Amino acid sequence: MEDLSLYQCGVYPSGAPSSRLSIAARPRIARALPASGPDSPRDSTPCVTNDLSIHLRHGHPGTVFVFGACALSGSSFKAIAKFLREFAWPAVDPEDRLTSARHRIVSSFSLIAFAGSLIEGVTWYDDLSALSPGRAQWILINSIFYLGPPLLLWSTGRLRLAASFLLTYFILSVAFEAIWPVGETWSMSLYFFLAPPLAILLLGTRIGASVSLLTVAAVVLLADATVPGPIGAILFNVTAAIAVGMLIFISEAEKTTLHLDNLRREAQSANCAKSFFLANVSHEIRTPLNGVIGAVQLLTDHAVTQEQKELLNTADASGRTLLRIVNDILDFSRIIEHGVQLEQTTFRREDLVTNVFSALAAPAERKGISLRQQFAEDVPRYLVGDRARLSQIVMNYVGNAVKFSDSGTVEVRVTREAGDGSDGGDMIRVEVRDEGIGMTEEAAARVFETFEQAENSTARIYGGTGLGLSIARNLAKLHGGATGVRSKLGQGSTFWFTFPLVAGARPADRVEVAVSQRPARTDHARVMVVEDNKTNQFIARKFLAKLGVDPEIAADGVEAVEAAARTRFDLIFMDIQLPRKSGIEATRDIRAGGLNRDTPIVALSANVMADQKASYLAAGMNGCIEKPCTLNDISECLDRFVPAGAPPGAAGQAAEPPDMATREAEGRGNDSTSASATPASSVSVTKAGT
Repeated sequence: MEDLSLYQCGVYPSGAPSSRLSIAARPRIARALPASGPDSPRDSTPCVTNDLSIHLRHGHPGTVFVFGACALSGSSFKAIAKFLREFAWPAVDPEDRLTSARHRIVSSFSLIAFAGSLIEGVTWYDDLSALSPGRAQWILINSIFYLGPPLLLWSTGRLRLAASFLLTYFILSVAFEAIWPVGETWSMSLYFFLAPPLAILLLGTRIGASVSLLTVAAVVLLADATVPGPIGAILFNVTAAIAVGMLIFISEAEKTTLHLDNLRREAQSANCAKSFFLANVSHEIRTPLNGVIGAVQLLTDHAVTQEQKELLNTADASGRTLLRIVNDILDFSRIIEHGVQLEQTTFRREDLVTNVFSALAAPAERKGISLRQQFAEDVPRYLVGDRARLSQIVMNYVGNAVKFSDSGTVEVRVTREAGDGSDGGDMIRVEVRDEGIGMTEEAAARVFETFEQAENSTARIYGGTGLGLSIARNLAKLHGGATGVRSKLGQGSTFWFTFPLVAGARPADRVEVAVSQRPARTDHARVMVVEDNKTNQFIARKFLAKLGVDPEIAADGVEAVEAAARTRFDLIFMDIQLPRKSGIEATRDIRAGGLNRDTPIVALSANVMADQKASYLAAGMNGCIEKPCTLNDISECLDRFVPAGAPPGAAGQAAEPPDMATREAEGRGNDSTSASATPASSVSVTKAGT
């Protein structure tokens, strides 16, 4: 693209203007050049400006860019790329996606306008210079100003300021170019089509309506001044129609967005209320269950006749069934609302099944059901994963198999499956086959849904909440696996699930606590039980009496702090929901200083959700026992924290409160009794996996 200086410097003959010049530019250039012919002498004076322009056009500026890019290190290149990505396409805030979309509109529109104006200025610079050097320079400068809005947005985060700057500058620059006196620049007014929708999208309907009116007024003025009449009328009609349409659409969209935002807040509030309700229900059910199950355990030792033992066993089984339902509800709520933190530990493949069979051996034997397990040869001896959660799925499957079978065999098969993992790796497939009642294909298709059972009659005959299989499916998904079932009515069912195969090495020898079969008597121990419920006070006192301990009872947090200030204890059992002062507050006061600053404190609570356990440990407690608790729970706690034969008060010197990292680690994956202190009972070295 040759500019006027080329002709003036004699590079081209005056009668042969460049064919790439615009039609409008050629007459003006012809008038600007002096008449000359083939014999006319050319001006031999060198043109410095032209030499520079030719050098820039025919040189190799890309060489400079490549050299500079090569000088950058890989990390610098990545940092620049990240900055440009965030600058051009800001991240989305999930809590406010509408504002995030407006951020992106400002950035993308500004950069498109910058690129378009820059390309126009560089590409047609010669032609525009021929018409008007000032306008050519203005277009280049104009492109730079379009970087202002995204810079403002990136540096300050103020959307309204950046959007106002963009709209104001866009409208003024379009109007300025539309009234430029040289050339038919009225066509620039067509850009006014963009102003109303842009203003309404970025600034809302109220400010957008005002900007739209100003834009329509500018169009009317331009139509009267520079724009041809018919084109001005079309421009006016289209701009007004776009403005009205966008106002109506965005107004309704804003109302819908506001309504959805209100619904989201209501759902969040309802979710919080649900969590609070579940926590309270758990506490209110577990507290009396602690009395029921504890009393049944105490009565079992005094049962004389077989009938009495059967009645007590029935009461104990009913209480534990109710406890299992409560646990299912809490598990489901925990998975859906917060998710579950999966642990990655090495375990024996047999551990998936052994504990399950031990727990279900008695009910299976009563029905005459045999329990079998089979492991394929290509399944590694040791696996890596969350053993507790995987065993929970197996427990659910085997428990259902026993419940819905009257006889026959329940078999667990563990095999290796190729190539179904999310990363293409092998999977472990666990199948549980029974010879029970089975189900139809329609029932099998929905049995993993929440609160669903095969048939309505199933709930009436066999009971259950319909949550167990839903929990199993969610746990399998968290592991990266899947669940399924094959079944025929009257011919039994085969439930299966998969999880990624990660082979583990044989764990190193570890030190394990040698738990005695009979509770050890710790007559020397000084124990305080902080509990406001009279029934639970009675059960705790009886449990400890069987272990040779006469505890001191505190009915609330204030009494606990006062007792801790005057007496040195070996162990404190602390309830959480207490009158006058909560268990957490009382623990903090005791830990602040005094005789029992280092005494082990174990939560004895019905509030056992993961975040609640974490708060107990963060307050300075050493562990947590869930209600309803058993005699073994209390005995193990004494064995852990009270050294056998030690003088009163010695336990506090051995059991420091856990540091924050330990507390958090315990609060994440521990759903049973947890403690951080080193066991003080006798230990034996046991080979892992034997």
